[in-house]
Amino acid sequence: MSTIARLEDRYEFVKDLAKGGEGEVKQYRRKDTGTFVAVKFRGRKNRGRAREVDILQSFPKNRLIVGFVECFNINHQDCAIVLEYCPGGDLYGFYRRQMQSNTKFAFSERFMWSVFKQLADALAFLHSYRCGGGRLQPVIHCDIKPNNILIKSLGTKGDFSSISIRLADFGFARFYDPKHTYQSLFGSSAYFPPEMDWQEPKYNPALDIWGMGAVMHFLAHGYPPLEDPDIAAKRGAEGNVSLSGANKEKFLSRGYSESDWHNLNTKRVVVAINLEQDNQTSDSRTKRPTPRYSDALNKCFNLPLTMDAQVRPDASVIAKRVKKHQPSFWWSDLLDKIKCLCNKEKARRNS
Repeated sequence: MSTIARLEDRYEFVKDLAKGGEGEVKQYRRKDTGTFVAVKFRGRKNRGRAREVDILQSFPKNRLIVGFVECFNINHQDCAIVLEYCPGGDLYGFYRRQMQSNTKFAFSERFMWSVFKQLADALAFLHSYRCGGGRLQPVIHCDIKPNNILIKSLGTKGDFSSISIRLADFGFARFYDPKHTYQSLFGSSAYFPPEMDWQEPKYNPALDIWGMGAVMHFLAHGYPPLEDPDIAAKRGAEGNVSLSGANKEKFLSRGYSESDWHNLNTKRVVVAINLEQDNQTSDSRTKRPTPRYSDALNKCFNLPLTMDAQVRPDASVIAKRVKKHQPSFWWSDLLDKIKCLCNKEKARRNS
């Protein structure tokens, strides 16, 4: 751990990148090499900061995880975590930019396979991580969402299928201990799986798996696979949702708000991709499987969105399934293009 003087001696400020509840991120340039980095500023007393640094420092270099460079103490309250810089921003912002330029925009299937494979491989790495001594020590991210998936490069292909992503923001991450129990909720409620319960929060690999499915669902449809919790909370408030007074009093005593109470005790509408057609609403936007994509991709979509956490496949199973089915799409796509070229050539000769 270094001092603020060393941070300023080694790096120069470029611009602000992002600001959130867990701190702020700024772009810096290393003075001796000109290399850009992202510097995340967090409170030193925040235990999540210590976990984030410990976890990132323990990882070997991995092309799917944002790279850790070093960490500086700034003062008695704050620290600066120097990370790999990803110039493409995050997947959420990228999606919004595409939609702003074309409201009918849809990602190509090649792009979807590429992101799916990289994300599945990243989670397979985390959930089967072995520490320096070779001991199995899985890491759970606990906040998988488009905002925490950074774009290192969009690649050279017009459909963005050669995109290179990095899983980032390990502020809520921790080494997984199946015996550990949690007393409070953290993370992004819009991407919580259906089994999440405020009284007994479950933070385990299955949470990350659902998050991966929710990210893919967002890229395909523009929203997560469960109703936005804010909308559910509004319905709950209008319906005067209440459980026992004792439960509510206990909930509020933990620092939660009345809105949080309605949020977590109102059953959210499930619009998951794996609902049967007969159980789907008449809104064409929510029709599943996603018609624009192949059966193979839709079947892979279903895996992380398995409603029952007990039978939800783990990351390695999903990664293997994606690896198995992705080539079949490549070949099918290639054959279709060859057939199209042949038909054009035939038409040219006959004209």
